[in-house]
Amino acid sequence: MLSEFRAARRAATSSHNTWLSFRGAFHTTLSVALAADFRIEEVRLGAGNRLELHFPADPASYYRLLHGDAVTAIHTPVAIGLGGPLSVAAPAQAGFFRVQQLPRAAALDTDADGIPDVYELEHPPLDALNAADAGQDPDGNGRTALQEYLDSITPTPLTTITGVAHARRVRRVGKSQVVVYFSGPLAAEATVTTTNFHAGFGARQFLSRVELSADRRKATLFFLEPIPGGTRVTVEFDAGAVPGADGRPVDADGDGQPGGVHRFQYDTYSATPVTGTAISGVVYASEPVPPRPDGSTNLPLPGVTITVDGAEETLRTVTDAEGRFTLTNCPAGRFFVHVDGRTAVGSAWPNGDYYPFVGKAWEAVPGGGQPPSPPRIRIGSTVRSRAEDRGDGRTGGGGHGRHRTGRPRQVVASA
Repeated sequence: MLSEFRAARRAATSSHNTWLSFRGAFHTTLSVALAADFRIEEVRLGAGNRLELHFPADPASYYRLLHGDAVTAIHTPVAIGLGGPLSVAAPAQAGFFRVQQLPRAAALDTDADGIPDVYELEHPPLDALNAADAGQDPDGNGRTALQEYLDSITPTPLTTITGVAHARRVRRVGKSQVVVYFSGPLAAEATVTTTNFHAGFGARQFLSRVELSADRRKATLFFLEPIPGGTRVTVEFDAGAVPGADGRPVDADGDGQPGGVHRFQYDTYSATPVTGTAISGVVYASEPVPPRPDGSTNLPLPGVTITVDGAEETLRTVTDAEGRFTLTNCPAGRFFVHVDGRTAVGSAWPNGDYYPFVGKAWEAVPGGGQPPSPPRIRIGSTVRSRAEDRGDGRTGGGGHGRHRTGRPRQVVASA
């Protein structure tokens, strides 16, 4: 036990330093510089001949015990803690100790390993006096202690909207959509509905539904009604109640703050007919056939239905025996044409082989006549799978067993 203890109040040069002297393994002389808000309550030799200093801890502070061989050179850290007691092996020779009370908010890096003292004290087994532990991986997650500390102080970027996609063309009910892409996945509990993701014209909101992708990085707004041609569509995504994976609302307006509204507009292609404006073309199967008498290997498709999206009931026609068609009084400028091969002669939709439907953006000059060489449109055929034809039950796709042969479903147009 301590054989002698003397304490005296002095005018401290630092309000956060207390020092004491230790002489010999069993004889101690204390000389304490006391701050008004800090005091050492007990100094004793504990188990294992360890010197222990007991004092009340301040939650906003942490403490270092420094050692030195002279009262003017007490600089070597020997113990660090968030509170008392501080403990160190009692030195065999006379020495001096000093206790420092330091603010946690401005912690030092005593072992100069790149990790502040307080972080190491709060993440055992890290040791604020062991620089080597910064390169170790205590939890075995593949990242060193230093990397994990740097991760903890690097602000996690907010989830943002990285892009949008929409169809300016006018499409049939249930086909038009607007897609919003996110920089990261939304939170597992996040929901996106037409309350916070919607589109409309003027004060009217279009009937629609919203789906999130499986990876929660994309929200798609599907329109459930025809969108008129020549319309300026306004889309809004309100992220105030839509959290990213980190729990913070998505930064929708890109201002660096959670929440906000992402708003954009686009114009649909016109479907307003213009007197004297016409388009014409010819539709062929994409698969070549043996040369015909005129040397052509194209197979014309009669009976194909041609419509202008957004005006399907009034602007429509079918191809003739040579696959040719003409649509009169069409919209001027750019619009979208729907080519439905399922009605072609030879198609057996929906119970047999058929030609699918394709789409093509078209542009017409107001009052213009027929071009000298009408565009050619080619569509591939769709047939029942071999498994379905064999009747062996291996049809895939829930028994529908349909796939395309020849070229993919596409439009090839040339003058």
